[in-house]
Amino acid sequence: MVACSDAAARLGVGPGMTRAEASVLVDESALHAEPYDPAADRRMLESLAGECERFSPTVGVEEVDRPENLLLEIGSVSRLFGGEEIVARKIVDDFSGRGLEVHVAVGDTPGAAWAVAYGLEHGCHGHACVAMLGDREHMPTASVGMAPANIVPPGGAAEALAPLPLGALRLPADMLGVLAALGIDEIGQLMRLSRDALASRFGPELLCRLGQALGRVEEPIRTCRPTVAAAAEHGFDYPTAHRPALESHLRRLIARVAGELVARQEGVTRLRCEFVLEQGARRASARRGGSEGLLRIEVGLYQASVSAGDLFELAWMQVERRSFSSPVATLRVEAIGTAPLEYRQGELFAQGPRESTRRLARLIDRLTARLGRRAVLGARLVADAQPELAYRYEPLIDRRARASRAPWPCGRRQAPRPLLVAARPSPLEITRSSAGGMPLHFEEHHRMHRVVHLWGPERIETGWWRGRSVRRDYYRVETAEGRRLWVFRRLGDGKWFLHGRFQ
Repeated sequence: MVACSDAAARLGVGPGMTRAEASVLVDESALHAEPYDPAADRRMLESLAGECERFSPTVGVEEVDRPENLLLEIGSVSRLFGGEEIVARKIVDDFSGRGLEVHVAVGDTPGAAWAVAYGLEHGCHGHACVAMLGDREHMPTASVGMAPANIVPPGGAAEALAPLPLGALRLPADMLGVLAALGIDEIGQLMRLSRDALASRFGPELLCRLGQALGRVEEPIRTCRPTVAAAAEHGFDYPTAHRPALESHLRRLIARVAGELVARQEGVTRLRCEFVLEQGARRASARRGGSEGLLRIEVGLYQASVSAGDLFELAWMQVERRSFSSPVATLRVEAIGTAPLEYRQGELFAQGPRESTRRLARLIDRLTARLGRRAVLGARLVADAQPELAYRYEPLIDRRARASRAPWPCGRRQAPRPLLVAARPSPLEITRSSAGGMPLHFEEHHRMHRVVHLWGPERIETGWWRGRSVRRDYYRVETAEGRRLWVFRRLGDGKWFLHGRFQ
């Protein structure tokens, strides 16, 4: 679970929980969950960015793994609307009309506007909310997050940001955890510290983010202008169900779309093919709309491609399994997902690593086309304290679109984890232990092992909402044979288990 409603939050439900955990707090009949699709969220946000061009010629999506904010440059157009306050109010009204609650802030820099919008979202008001009338000396930027407008006066970024939490600086979670452990919770506390000390302890990223918010480091807005979709269409003079004719025209339309994308130096990641049937075309014409009599198929790719042959093969593989209730009147092909093409120098030997990657991508594409998007999955790490549950499966063709990776719970550096973790920990028989209970000799699969080195512990404990809590102390163990194992002691009864192996 990555987000929840206010009603669910009041009942104790929060991000990071599984559905099973949430059902303990909320009646199952009242619990409604939707699948999380970051790629679709990004497409929706980019669509909103295009529509926001009515307010500004420069609109961008924040450059993070999971964007939730839009950035608008309004310095050149605010006078046309009657001032910055009116622009901000129009943005709020426009989003409210769509059923979206937004937080709008105006500042000298994108970083300052983003920080104040973050403060609004997290209920951090106070003197950070300053109304400003008149023109600015610097470039004003409106940051629209997911309601009132908040305008920072020119040169007032430091004062406005001082009471805000450090999360408003867009810092990584592990850095925020370390700063919190040091008792630094607000940006004002950070600004009073020595820049040299901050650079030596946290590296350049902290000072860069602080400088961007205060206008000391330039942060351009990268526009997100929607491009015209690459599409092709063919209307038959006489509707046909002749498969060879449909095959020929589909191949030709896909080649046209691929050729158009080559000129843009882009490749297809999702392709949509629509067969408008004669029966549906007549009904749509009579009603001036409608989608009856429409056969639609979509092809998803693991890597962006403009190979017309491969795209046609994947699409026709699905068409062959479909039947048409009436002849086809119109055939449409559209690239609904694209990505920049990667141009690399060719390899001397065809069996190199790049060729292996290409073959793997083709295999994933073919399996997905034949078995379905939800049948070809890959594992991804998620933030969960219990190691055997710290993953989930997702469609492989979405992996490139889902550039985001769920962070591990931070607050300190995580100890090294093994590459091989068992789905179920196996019990160990300790034959000899130290005075503190640490294993010196243990038996595993009828083999005796002598411990020569042991590092730890790393304590793991799950939340109360899971019902039966898990409390463990993990250790890294090296045996006399050179094996490096990951073992833990269950704190409830003191029993030992083997959970992973280092390679």
